[in-house]
Amino acid sequence: MELQKNKIALVPLGIFIGSLFPLIAIVGDLLYDNATFTWHYLIQFYSRGPLHWIILSAPLVLGLVCHYFNKHMLHREAMLEEDKRKNSEQLGQLQSYMADLERGDFSVKGYTFDNEQLSDVLVSLKGKLLSKKEEDERARWVAEGHATFGELLRQSNDLTKLAEEVIKNLVRYVGLNQGSVFIHEQIEQEERLTLKASYAYDRKKYITKSLTPGEGLVGQCYLEGEPIILKKGFVILVPIKANDKTEGIIELAGFSELEKYQIHFIEKVGEAFASVIRSVKVASETKILLEETQHQTEQLRMQEEEIRQNMEEMQATQEQLTRQLEEARILRERVERRERVMALTTILSETDLHGTITFANDKFCEVSKYSKEELVGKSQNIVRHPDMPKELFKLFWQTIQRGEVFKGIVKNKAKDGSHYWVDATIVPILTSEGKVMNYVGSRYHKTDEALAVALYNKQAD
Repeated sequence: MELQKNKIALVPLGIFIGSLFPLIAIVGDLLYDNATFTWHYLIQFYSRGPLHWIILSAPLVLGLVCHYFNKHMLHREAMLEEDKRKNSEQLGQLQSYMADLERGDFSVKGYTFDNEQLSDVLVSLKGKLLSKKEEDERARWVAEGHATFGELLRQSNDLTKLAEEVIKNLVRYVGLNQGSVFIHEQIEQEERLTLKASYAYDRKKYITKSLTPGEGLVGQCYLEGEPIILKKGFVILVPIKANDKTEGIIELAGFSELEKYQIHFIEKVGEAFASVIRSVKVASETKILLEETQHQTEQLRMQEEEIRQNMEEMQATQEQLTRQLEEARILRERVERRERVMALTTILSETDLHGTITFANDKFCEVSKYSKEELVGKSQNIVRHPDMPKELFKLFWQTIQRGEVFKGIVKNKAKDGSHYWVDATIVPILTSEGKVMNYVGSRYHKTDEALAVALYNKQAD
C-alpha cells in the first residue's frame, strides 16, 4: 500500500515539473519580446522551431522517467521486503534451531538455511553438541556404573555370592544376554579356573565347570591377561586382573556389539573385582594361618608341657645316672685295682674260636718274653711246649668247645726257648643264645719247678 502511494505521488510530480518547462519558456519569450500572451502569439511561438516542441514534451518525458524510477524503486523495495521477510523467517528458524539444541533435541529436522556458511556452522555446532552430549552420557553411565559396582563389591566376602551378583548386574548394565565368572583356584597342587557364577536371560544358571589355564578361550585369556573379543555373535572375555595378577575371567555374550567405553568399563570392574578377590583370599589365608597358628600354639603348649615333664624325667634320670656313674666309678676303681693286681700276678689272654690270640696282657709278654705285637694275631700254639702231649690239648679243646671251663697245669715255651709252668684256667665266653664266641685264658706262673712237675704228674695220673 505504501509502495502504491509512492508510485502515485512520483509520476504527477514528474508531469508537474515537466509542465513548468514549457511555461517558463513561454513566459521567458513574452518577457524577451515584450509581448502580450495571445493565441496568435502562442501559434507563432511554436512555429519558430522544434526546440519549443521538445520543451513541450518535457512533462511526458519527466513523467515517463519518474514512472521508470518509481517502478525500479518499487521493485527494489519489494526485494528488500522479501529479504526482510526471509531474514525474519531465517532468524525465527535459527532461534527455534538453537532452542531445540539447548533442550538437547538433536534431531532438528525441517530447518533450511539459505546461508551455506551459517548452515555449515550450525551443522558443525550440532555435531559438537551431540558429541559432547554423548560423551557426557557415557561419562554419566560409567560414573553411575562405578558407583553401583563399587557399592556391590563392598557388600559380601563370599566369593560365590559376590560373583553371582557381579555377573547378574554386569549383564544387565551393559545390555548383553548372558555371562559367567571363572575364579582362579589352587586345588590339590593344581591350578584350576572354576566357574563360580553363570547368568543368562535374566536367570541364574547352576552349572559346574572347571578348566585348566590355557584350556579353551577362558584358559587362553587367563594366560594372556588381555581381553579377547569375538564379533561374530559378540563374545567378550575380560581378565579379572589387578597389579598384573589375574584372579579370574569374566565372560559376556550377546547379540549387540559393545562400544570401546563399555569394554573399558568392564575392564575397570574387573580390576575392582580382582582387588576384592585378592582381599577375600588373603583374609581366608590369614584365617587359615591364624587357625594353624592357634593349633601350633596349642601343640607347642602341649609339647612344652611334655618337654617340662621330660626335663623332670631327664633330671631324675640324670640324678640316677650320676649315682650310677659314681657307682661305676667306684666299681671301675675297684676293677682297676684288681686289674693292677692281676697284671702283676696273672697271665691273661683272649683268643677267637680258632685259637688266634686277640689280646695279651703285660704279664703274658713278661713271662713269654714276646711283645704284644708278636703275640696278637698269632696262634696260641706259639707258646706250646713240645713236651706237652697231644692228648692233653685234645682234651683241652673238647672241653672249651663244649662251653665248659678247662683247668690244668701246662708247660709253655718262651721266645728264647726256655720253658715256664702255668696253672691255666680257660673260660669260654658265650652269647645270649648259648653259643661260644671267644675264649679268655687266666694263668698263674708256677716258679717252683718241683712243685709244678708234681702237680702236672698228679694231673696226668
